[in-house]
Amino acid sequence: MKRFVQVLLSAVLVVTATGCGSEEPPDGQGDRPSQRPGSSVPPDQTTSPEEQDSKKAVSVTFRRSGGLKPTDESSVFAAGKPLPSGRTRGEVRSVLEAASDPKLINAELEPMPKDQCCDRQTYVVSITWDDGSSRTYTTIDGVQQPQVFEEFLTKVA
Repeated sequence: MKRFVQVLLSAVLVVTATGCGSEEPPDGQGDRPSQRPGSSVPPDQTTSPEEQDSKKAVSVTFRRSGGLKPTDESSVFAAGKPLPSGRTRGEVRSVLEAASDPKLINAELEPMPKDQCCDRQTYVVSITWDDGSSRTYTTIDGVQQPQVFEEFLTKVA
């Protein structure tokens, strides 16, 4: 019985070790990053393709309005600009890093509900990236957004 268990464990280890690898694509490229179109310089081999193609946020504008006790406040997070009230340079850096996350850049938010009752706060976040592109995200209390956006919103709010 002991011999059987040893053979069984050995077989499981062999299957696990060989089964976890990925097959090499026919072109032989594997997981190696490909060279960017139009670039004569090979990509940095220490970064993933997502990191190589990612945009860096240069500014984030946050606005919160409405609610039971109406509010209308806004903040701008940008290097070289005055710090938002009560914020540190580290927090500004953290917001800009979070705004550079490809998952956030590509996040699809749930649409705004038709009933936007006056008791809810509305959040509008505009991000500008280093390539000149920008995007505005709008949501309201009570709408479940993708986790990456919810976490980002807690940083800027």
